[in-house]
Amino acid sequence: MKKKHVPVLIAIALIFVIVLIGAGSAFLRELSYSKERADLAEYFGNPAADEAAIILNDAQAEEKAVVSDGRIYFPKAFVDAHLDDHFYYDATESLVIHTDALNVMTTSVGSTDLTDSEGFRSETYPLTMLRGTDVYLAADFIKTCCNYEYAFFTEPNRVTVTTKWKCDTFAEIKKDTQVRVLGGIKSPILCDVAAGDKVKILNPMDDWSGVVTSDGFIGYVENKRLTKEEEVTSVSLNEVPIPEYTTMHRDGKVCLVWNNVSNSVANQY
Repeated sequence: MKKKHVPVLIAIALIFVIVLIGAGSAFLRELSYSKERADLAEYFGNPAADEAAIILNDAQAEEKAVVSDGRIYFPKAFVDAHLDDHFYYDATESLVIHTDALNVMTTSVGSTDLTDSEGFRSETYPLTMLRGTDVYLAADFIKTCCNYEYAFFTEPNRVTVTTKWKCDTFAEIKKDTQVRVLGGIKSPILCDVAAGDKVKILNPMDDWSGVVTSDGFIGYVENKRLTKEEEVTSVSLNEVPIPEYTTMHRDGKVCLVWNNVSNSVANQY
């Protein structure tokens, strides 16, 4: 072989090695786990500094709670739809009233005081608050009226709410890993989970499973990181008696009569 051909062969060999290295690097990148972190503020709906995302029965709600002095306040519309529809807001008198078959509770908006069938009492926190034209009810105040559980977490602010108690599948994390937005190694990371942590299985699949963590992150974990699956029936720790609404029946028609009163003096009669 002529010496003048040696540099050419060396150059070709170097190019071949570079191509192999590039292909190998691309292949390794394809198999590597993404380290990208999801934008948690965006994931939880961009709550304001004094707001908290609501995770209701393992699904994120559209409404946001308000955080004031470390306490959670839910918007009345959310309370009516998901917790207790026996609250009434009197905007004219600035009162919040709760009625059921046994009791009537009344409190002024922003007040720590309330009256009910047992009399007058005070709490250490405002039972309600007003933001714009919307009324918010303190989470602990609502718990005196209905059965539900909640837990508050920060960074970012979020509150988990449970109103349904049933049998669910839980699994233990076998090895430190991540919960990702979607099922796949290239999906952004929502949070880290450690070996021994428990997650609830929401959507089992072949290679990945949809899960929810104890602090409200809903995402996906590889099945090979899960072990010791078990069925657990949850039980409410809040034991508010459920009022029994009874009815009275009367044969025939019921006649209603109104007496027109046009001045305050007539009220005494």
